[in-house]
Amino acid sequence: MLVNLWKALVNPLILFGLILFVISFFFSSQAGYFYYLTLAQLIFVPSLLKMVVKLRQLDKLILAAGMLAVMALSFNMPYSLALTGAVIYLLVTFWIAWKGVDRFLKRGFSNTAELMIDLGLVYVAVGGMWFLAYIGKFDTGFSEMTTWLTAIHFHYSAFMLCISVGLLGPASR
Repeated sequence: MLVNLWKALVNPLILFGLILFVISFFFSSQAGYFYYLTLAQLIFVPSLLKMVVKLRQLDKLILAAGMLAVMALSFNMPYSLALTGAVIYLLVTFWIAWKGVDRFLKRGFSNTAELMIDLGLVYVAVGGMWFLAYIGKFDTGFSEMTTWLTAIHFHYSAFMLCISVGLLGPASR
């Protein structure tokens, strides 16, 4: 599964995420550490998703809605609106996870590299749940910072690492 990286990164969806990230970075009053997760949600997740899944127009709109919700969360807003944005993002991550389950069900255990990609797609939903717990200030038994770091963990080391390893798998043969 060789992908033209330039073509995958320079497209309207990724440029949209980059613009949203720049807006949230320069115009919001969030703490600096908040942007590590925002960067993954607005640029890295859509980029990798586009590399491994054929996205239809409706799929791109769903992803853009989640990206808009994440960008809006970087601004101070009432709790109910923030929770609504986090739920929208969670639903988008469930949709991404379904893409991974669907890929797996169509193919099965035939290829380890593809299985890693499918697992990465499923793991992003766990990151979405931890992000909702952070935004909603749910009592997870951990500190607020640990909850946020867990959301980051599932976006970077679970989603991005699994997909990256899956993309490198076929190239190593």
